[in-house]
Amino acid sequence: MADVAALACGLAVTLAADEDSEAVATARLRVLASSGQPPDVLAKAVAGGATPGCSTLVIDDCHYAVGSPDAEVFLGELIDQTTFRVLLTSRLRPEWITSRMIVYGEVATLEMSDLAFTDDEARAVIQEV
Repeated sequence: MADVAALACGLAVTLAADEDSEAVATARLRVLASSGQPPDVLAKAVAGGATPGCSTLVIDDCHYAVGSPDAEVFLGELIDQTTFRVLLTSRLRPEWITSRMIVYGEVATLEMSDLAFTDDEARAVIQEV
């Protein structure tokens, strides 16, 4: 996920309508990436090739992209350029998720404290075992 070109190609394949559009999208992205195009250009290319009926994008382990500024810019731009509802899992909050997005309800986060068992919940689970 830290390699923005590979991330862009993988998402283009996932979001393509059929094998023909998949081949065109990946070929175009390879040309763009090999010519050193910035991540926002790659994001526009992926967004433009996405299946019109695609409404939800799920990305697991997004924390692998957090260490790459290019991957972060790419994902942020892709989200901005599409109407996808996005569900991502990450151990770290991506930089493109701003406090403003959280305040205005554009993003909902679950922190570790939200997922941790309370003492009573832990006792209930241990007693059932």
